[in-house]
Amino acid sequence: AVCHNETSTAVTVQAKEIAKIAHDNGAYFIMDGVTSIGAINVPVDEWGCDIAFFGSQKCVAGPAGLSAMAVSDSIKPALYKDTSYYLNVLKHTEKMKKNDTPYTPAIPLFLGMREALLLTKEEGLEARFKRIESIANGLRAAVDAMGLTLFADRKYASNTVTAINLPAGVDDDKFRKMMKNEFNTIVASAQEPFKGKFFRIGHMGNVSWADMIPTIAAMEVCMKKLGHKFELGAGVAAAERFM
Repeated sequence: AVCHNETSTAVTVQAKEIAKIAHDNGAYFIMDGVTSIGAINVPVDEWGCDIAFFGSQKCVAGPAGLSAMAVSDSIKPALYKDTSYYLNVLKHTEKMKKNDTPYTPAIPLFLGMREALLLTKEEGLEARFKRIESIANGLRAAVDAMGLTLFADRKYASNTVTAINLPAGVDDDKFRKMMKNEFNTIVASAQEPFKGKFFRIGHMGNVSWADMIPTIAAMEVCMKKLGHKFELGAGVAAAERFM
């Protein structure tokens, strides 16, 4: 099992290559696509995913509480009945053939998810992929222009979340509190063992340039106030070239 897009470090792994290694060694490949499917092109059949799943509240921007799963025919012989009651994949796949669920579903969540998918369809998947990629590229350009660095190797940097190293002298708590209190903007801290080393900005789902440009501008002001030296406005100017 592999997490395709790892949000704690803002890295997207090479799922297709890992799937091949798994299959070459007689193993199944199960992929967590919670923060990639719906924002990054993920051709699960082409990549050889035996099971792939995603969460309703992330890239599709639906209500939290649902998970959709793609199950290939190749893994069905490995599924068995004597497993957890409500999360029994066999029961769900059998009922799905009749457009049904094995147990009473959360109807309001289904309706909310349907609306989120309709909005995704209205935008178009390719257009959504392009929007999210351009915002990610713009943010990375802003990072460079501000004299900051990415935590992840740029080759594997995620298009749905960006991890930015804190420069010397800038305290994590002070920076994030200033972003929240002065600009109403919340950025996430790093998790252990990197807490205090970098912060994270998400740009999946319905995040637009109208969200990202003010975020970059707020980041510039806070970094400047906390002593990081760079040309004020450089980040926004760099990002705008990708709009």
